[in-house]
Amino acid sequence: MTRYLGNFPVLLIALFLVFPHPQACAEQIILWGNFQKAPKIFLQNEEPHGILVEIGDLIAQELQTRFDYKLSSWARAYVQAKAPAMTNEGIIGIKKNPERLKVFDFSEPIYNDTNYLVVLKSSNLRINNIEDLTGLRVSYNRNGYFGPEFERAKGIFIDEADTHNTIRLRRLLKGRIDAALLGGPGDVGLRMAVALDQELVQSLNKFELVPLEFSNPDHIAFAKSLKQTELIGKINEVIRKLRASGKIKKIVDKYSRATNLL
Repeated sequence: MTRYLGNFPVLLIALFLVFPHPQACAEQIILWGNFQKAPKIFLQNEEPHGILVEIGDLIAQELQTRFDYKLSSWARAYVQAKAPAMTNEGIIGIKKNPERLKVFDFSEPIYNDTNYLVVLKSSNLRINNIEDLTGLRVSYNRNGYFGPEFERAKGIFIDEADTHNTIRLRRLLKGRIDAALLGGPGDVGLRMAVALDQELVQSLNKFELVPLEFSNPDHIAFAKSLKQTELIGKINEVIRKLRASGKIKKIVDKYSRATNLL
């Protein structure tokens, strides 16, 4: 005789436990990340937010697990993920470069991170290609990697790297640099950085984005020592599914249109 628990036969429940969903991951997955990369990923009231967090939550939902985001400075996040204390620790929002490819196994891209140069309108600078940066003082996040084209540009402009978007814009406003690199999509990174400083809020209309941009995809990755290639394979299946359904684009578009994210 079949026993029932509520409306479900006990036999069916037992079978589900023995033969779970093919993409199911039983334990939660810890993902380290940068706490100050708004709008991509950031802390607000001690809670993780941003494009990558929303995409990550969709991935976790499809995998029938939960992503536990540990957001800190990028330096700490990278060290923790590079030498994880647990087998379920990875990192989100990481870009590929030759050094990292030796250390991590990467998922497929989850978001194409585009960064834009911001200048003062009064400077009348015309920046359409890398060569136009010759001799200009350019500031960017010294802990970031913005792709091979930006690495090439470093040999052309005067390096004025720092570690914070708002500080970068203050320096630009005071004429200490000529251009500041901020994340997108569009002018969202600019508007979010400005919102943190009253002087900048009053000066928002003094800034403008130039046509030159630098794009480089973000990934989820796990240290090669963890041998998580099977998990990465499952994550990749979900990424392709979400991309094909338009759900990833919907999240990015939402942030592109947002007017108040803080």
